[in-house]
Amino acid sequence: MDYRSSSQAWKWQVVCSFLLCSWGWVSGQLRYSVVEESKPKTIVGNVAQDLGVKRSDISYRRLHLEAEKINYFALNRETGALIVKDRIDRESLCGLTASCLMHLEVVAENPLELYNVEIEIVDINDHSPIFSSNYRNLKISEVFTGPGAQFALESAEDSDVGVNGVSQYTLNTNPYFSLSVKNRKDGTLIPQLILEKVLDREEKQEHHLILTAIDGGEPARSGTCRITIVV
Repeated sequence: MDYRSSSQAWKWQVVCSFLLCSWGWVSGQLRYSVVEESKPKTIVGNVAQDLGVKRSDISYRRLHLEAEKINYFALNRETGALIVKDRIDRESLCGLTASCLMHLEVVAENPLELYNVEIEIVDINDHSPIFSSNYRNLKISEVFTGPGAQFALESAEDSDVGVNGVSQYTLNTNPYFSLSVKNRKDGTLIPQLILEKVLDREEKQEHHLILTAIDGGEPARSGTCRITIVV
């Protein structure tokens, strides 16, 4: 065995052990939440305070965010506050997933410590329900269709989630049709037309309906689809 190689390997192990001990590497985690579309400079939380770092020690500890993680947030190096840096659009980040989480890393250099920060992006009602088309034509035979017949309608889409998603459908009042709404296991609402009265083409050739999708936000938003029934 080569003595010099063995000696160099031993020295390297000693150096690595010394560095690891000197760093005092500690792993911890903080959790915050912020509403999407919050204005820049909105304070999410005070990292220094939550880590027990005194304001007078912030400069010495050199707290900062990992460079690759600071597209939406910044860390004030004087106060230790985590602030919003740029517009946060929950839908573009997480789509329709129920939970939207962003993960950051805060580094303290003296001594070297790493902290994981988890930020929940809270949804606001900033989108209205929409139908793929604002108009739809539906042909119904007066001879082969009687009261009780059901006709599936298109569901509206809403980019918001949870209570801010589509919560109900309504139909303008008319003597020939009513609205039934089914709830799927995944929570999706499916609107259906129910024929209430025998259709007579000679009496009326077309019926005009308005289907409205309403979300559960405060204030609520809505979208409509105009339906023409051709007898």
